[in-house]
Amino acid sequence: MKVLGAVLAAGKGERMRIARPKPLFPMLGLPMIAYALDALRRAGIPSPVVIASPETREPLGRVLGKGVRFVVQPRPRGTGDAVNRLRALARGAGRLVVINADSPLFEPVHVRTLVARALSARAQVAFATAVVDDPSGLGRVLRDPDGKVANIVEDSEASPEVRRIREINAGLYAFETPAIFSLLDSVEPVGVKRELYLTRAVELALSRGLAVATAPVPAEAALGVNNLAEAALARAVLLSRKLAALMSSGVAVEDPASTHIDWEVSVGPGSVILPGTILMGRTRVGRDCVLGPHSVVTDSLLGNAVIVRSSYVTGSRMMDGSEAGPFVHVRAGCVLGRGVQLRTHAEVVRARLGDGVKMHHFSYIGDAVVGPNVNVGAGAITANYDGRKKWPSRIGRGAFLGSGSVLVAPANVGERAVIAAGAVVPGRRRVPAGAVMAGVPARPLANSRGRKRV
Repeated sequence: MKVLGAVLAAGKGERMRIARPKPLFPMLGLPMIAYALDALRRAGIPSPVVIASPETREPLGRVLGKGVRFVVQPRPRGTGDAVNRLRALARGAGRLVVINADSPLFEPVHVRTLVARALSARAQVAFATAVVDDPSGLGRVLRDPDGKVANIVEDSEASPEVRRIREINAGLYAFETPAIFSLLDSVEPVGVKRELYLTRAVELALSRGLAVATAPVPAEAALGVNNLAEAALARAVLLSRKLAALMSSGVAVEDPASTHIDWEVSVGPGSVILPGTILMGRTRVGRDCVLGPHSVVTDSLLGNAVIVRSSYVTGSRMMDGSEAGPFVHVRAGCVLGRGVQLRTHAEVVRARLGDGVKMHHFSYIGDAVVGPNVNVGAGAITANYDGRKKWPSRIGRGAFLGSGSVLVAPANVGERAVIAAGAVVPGRRRVPAGAVMAGVPARPLANSRGRKRV
C-alpha cells in the first residue's frame, strides 16, 4: 500500500519571536523540520511533502535542498486547509500520514506504530495520543466508557472538567484516502480568521460512524515547539537521545550534563568525551580519541587516537595520533599529519602540517605547507599578511624554526634548514636545504666544522 507523508510547515510561528521561519529553528545542528522529515523517511515513507506558505517556501527550499517536494498553502487558513492542498498528490495513496514541522521528537517507531494501528483497526482516521503532566493549551481526547474515542476538544473550547483530562492529541495523524478529503469538505471554518481545523475531521468521522483509532506515544514525543522555552526542552530531549546512542556504541561521555554533540556528529568506539566538550556540524571522530575537557570541534575530521585538550578545531582534519592542546586554535583549512603535536597557545590556519611536526609554544603558522618532522620553536611565526594579501610559505622536511623566528611570506625553507632564534627571514628569500640562518635580516652562518651552509 502506498503511503504519502506530509509535514505541515506553513505556520508563521509568531510566538517564537524569531526572524527565521519556525521550521528552520536550529536544533543540534539541523533545522527543526529535519527531524519530522527524518521520522517519516526512516519509517519507510519516502519523498514526504512539505506544506509551506508563500513566505516560507523559498527559505525552506534553500535549506532542505532539491530532494524535498513542496505544496504551497496560499493563505493561512488552518491545518485542515493545509491538508486539503494534498488532494492531487494523494491520488493513488492508500494512507496519508501528517506530522507537524514543530514536532521534532516523533521517532520512526511512533509513525510505524500509528500506521499499523490504523490498518489493523481499518480506521479511516487514526492519530497519536499522549498522557502529559501539563496539557494546557492542547486538545484533549475524550473517551466513552468503553475507552473508544468520543471527541477531541480544543483547550479554548474545553470546560473545566475537560481541562482536567491529561490525554492529548499528539499531532501525528494517519488518514485513509480519499476519506479524509471527503471529511474536510464538510469542515466548517471557525474563528475570526475562518480557519479549518484538522481535528474537526476527527469529530466528523465519529459523527458519521467511521472507524477512529489511536496509538499512544510517550509524553516527550508529543512535545510541540511554540516558543523558545519549549524549543530548549525539545533540544534537551534530542541531546539525551544522541548521547545515549553514542554511549551504547562504546563512547564514554563522562558528564552528559555539560556535553553538547550535534545530531550528525559521529564518534568511534573507545573514544572519551570529557566535560564541557562541544562537537558540532558534520564532525567525524575516529576510535580511541580523547576530546576535552572544554574543547570545541566543528565540521572537522579526526582520525583514530586523536587528542584535543581544551582547544578549538574548525573545518580541519587531524590524522591518526595527532594532538592539539591545551589552548590551541586549529582554524579552517588545516590538515595535521600523523603524530603532529600542537601545544600551548599554538595557532594554525590554512596550513598542512606533515607527520611528526612539533609546535609547542605560542607559535603561529598560516597559509603554509610544512614538511614532516619540522620543529617550530616557541614564538616562531609565519608573517603571512602584508596588509593587502595573504602569502604562502613552504617549510621543508626536518627544518628547525628557532624561538621567536619570523618567516616573512612568501617564504621557502629547504629541508633540514635551521632558522636561529630571533632570526627574520625576509619575504621571497629562499633558504637552501641544510642552511643555518641567523640575524635580522637572516644571513647564513658557518657550521661547527667550518663549512658554510649556503
